[in-house]
Amino acid sequence: MDYAIEVHDLCKVIDNQPILSNVNMKVKKGEIYGFLGANGAGKTTLMKVLFRILKPTSGTIKLLSQQELDSSNNVFCKIGSIIEMPVFYLNLTARQNLELHCDYMGIDYKANIEKCLQMAEISDTGNKKVKNFSLGMKQRLAIARAILTDPEILILDEPINGLDPKGISDMRELLIKINKERGTTILISSHILSEMEKIANTIGIINNGIILEEVSMSDITAKNINLEEYYLQLLEGVRK
Repeated sequence: MDYAIEVHDLCKVIDNQPILSNVNMKVKKGEIYGFLGANGAGKTTLMKVLFRILKPTSGTIKLLSQQELDSSNNVFCKIGSIIEMPVFYLNLTARQNLELHCDYMGIDYKANIEKCLQMAEISDTGNKKVKNFSLGMKQRLAIARAILTDPEILILDEPINGLDPKGISDMRELLIKINKERGTTILISSHILSEMEKIANTIGIINNGIILEEVSMSDITAKNINLEEYYLQLLEGVRK
């Protein structure tokens, strides 16, 4: 089995408080992995550690089979991310924001800009400044920026948070399209279990910094229960 992300016995301590405890995770290449947990469970912290925004206290991480990772490693050019609220230059257009991102990152991907705007379905925004974008359009721009380097992995922290039902549906279709057409591995966190049920191949559930379970959606549906019921039953078992 080929894995895009492998995490083994990962721990992260902040201010003497354990945030992640012996986390083990395996994300298969080409799949959509739904990462579930309550606020403060450790989802965002793990994503920051994967992307080297934070350093792990201990444990090992492999991204695309590479283990010795630092922020200068070229493997990070193969990873796109939306972690916490994306920030843009509000007085610039979508295209100008992506051009500036290429300049800032020192990457030669400007030829990809139009393709990424089209993929995110915001290529028709023209001279409209980002400050006039809806939240859904800003999230689409964040996706366009994240796929600019043709990444093999997307790490997305709550990308549908705050979107209206139409925006959620549009984002779901966009992520499925990216996964199917590009073969991109997607690690996505969300509180909206009904959406994860529609999009994810595998579910990982974290609680108090510990991965409780990794399970395929097909195994969950075989039990004749939905994801919400499965999730709540698992947490109830932990409390007991």
